[in-house]
Amino acid sequence: MSTNHLSHLFKKQLGISIHKYVTHIRIEQSKRKIIEGKYSLTEIAEEVGFSSIHLFSRSFKASVGMTPSRFAATQSTLIKW
Repeated sequence: MSTNHLSHLFKKQLGISIHKYVTHIRIEQSKRKIIEGKYSLTEIAEEVGFSSIHLFSRSFKASVGMTPSRFAATQSTLIKW
């Protein structure tokens, strides 16, 4: 099976491209790691598979609606309650 055919079948079944799906999974993993509070954002970006902190921040904001640092600040405020 060619990569193009696989991509076509994936999108047909799930309604999303493989790239967008992988990005979604990476963002979800990063949100869990931010909530854990054990790692820096740079470490998280690298660990979940982003090539740079800038790409991570841009993708995170596009998906979540806020920057990773803002998300982290929001989570730390919630945890204190």
